[in-house]
Amino acid sequence: MYKNDRIYYIDLLKFIAIFGVIFIHLCGFTGHSEILNFRISYLSEIFRFAVPVFLMITGTLLLNKDISISQFLKKRFSRIVFPYIFWIIITIITFLFISGTLIQDYPFVIIDQFFNASWNWYFWMIMGVYFIIPVVNEFILNKGFEACKYMIILMMFASVFYSVCVILGYGTFFDLRFFVLPISYVVLGYFLANYEFKISRNKIILVSIMLFSISTLLKLTFHDSTIFFVNDAIYLSSGYDISFLEIIQASAVFLLFKNLNYIILDRSIIKRFITSVSRASYGMYLAHMAILIPISQIFKSLSSTGTQTLLSVILLSIMVVLGTWLLVLFVDKLLKLKRFSGYH
Repeated sequence: MYKNDRIYYIDLLKFIAIFGVIFIHLCGFTGHSEILNFRISYLSEIFRFAVPVFLMITGTLLLNKDISISQFLKKRFSRIVFPYIFWIIITIITFLFISGTLIQDYPFVIIDQFFNASWNWYFWMIMGVYFIIPVVNEFILNKGFEACKYMIILMMFASVFYSVCVILGYGTFFDLRFFVLPISYVVLGYFLANYEFKISRNKIILVSIMLFSISTLLKLTFHDSTIFFVNDAIYLSSGYDISFLEIIQASAVFLLFKNLNYIILDRSIIKRFITSVSRASYGMYLAHMAILIPISQIFKSLSSTGTQTLLSVILLSIMVVLGTWLLVLFVDKLLKLKRFSGYH
């Protein structure tokens, strides 16, 4: 049964975003495989909006609320920490089995995988986001869209500024890092979800398609345009992209799905499926690496043409989405481990 209090375009965005996350990770297994002299791994730029969109959805649902800080943190952390512990244990067991790690190395590997595995950076990032949301929420409660516009303008300026610095190879002491932190995407999502633009819905759709197409083509052409927030001195690393092209791409996707007409996708069975995947998306994010670890070993042993590799990535992305969705449902509905499944 489809819940009437759900926002359908949010469910669709989460559906597309979790597919994008899995597609990006599978592209990472393709190495130097090419099709038409274009490296297949670069196609991940098409779905690079996935994590920013998840952050924007967070802002849509959580900002401009009259909240108790203690209750907010208790509720939010219980929703993300318990599923993380459950699925990371399964993933670590899979990793130890596949990698052939020596028993004496288990303690080091387990600790390293729990805290520093490259695929779990989103969990640690969203923990930090939840800590800052009550502060930013008060700012927005008091200043409304004025606060949003202020942060978004500085977000774009900082992103362009740092992008130019990277291109020119210049260092800078001008510290605008706060405005390109994940919380800025959270604010951007709230703003785009609630601000009434003074143009028609059809024009918003057209502009969104144009911006997505242009930004994605530029990202595919200049595939090294991604700027990750990394500081080796304090061991701060992230897969979070702060480039202005990513801000444009993610905003375009968000506005496009918010304004589309879903007559075809509004059928009961399709809506229930999309909603279910949406609700399972956090659990799917946590669970999918347990499936991708053995798949990565298969990729290493294959000798395929570029076309075969690309088709494998597409088909496996669909299969992994379906497989992790069913796995999360199995844990939630059959095993009754609702606190640990990541199905919300």
